Amino acid sequence: AVSDERPGVRNIDFNRDGTRFISTSYDKWIKCWDTEYGKVISRHCSGSQAFDGTFYPRDDNQFLAGQRNKMAVQWDMRSNRISQRYEEHLSSVNCICFIDNNRRF
Repeated sequence: AVSDERPGVRNIDFNRDGTRFISTSYDKWIKCWDTEYGKVISRHCSGSQAFDGTFYPRDDNQFLAGQRNKMAVQWDMRSNRISQRYEEHLSSVNCICFIDNNRRF
């Protein structure tokens, strides 16, 4: 059972084959979970609360997170680093949705 989350979970998103999911929660951590075993695979924190986390549809090792600080960030889970910051939003980024054959969000 998934029991590592303490504060409430805001969002979850499954990867393409359903073997992993990411969760965003009120403690500012984004966690990647093993679906079958309910274990945390990796943890990521930018210092701002993430409202939404979504796997990049073309690469399960990357995800985007919409954050309270008017930013969306792209994480590379292999290096545990933010690979891209999108800073031009006027308010919190509440949702990430890919469009145009997954070329844009």
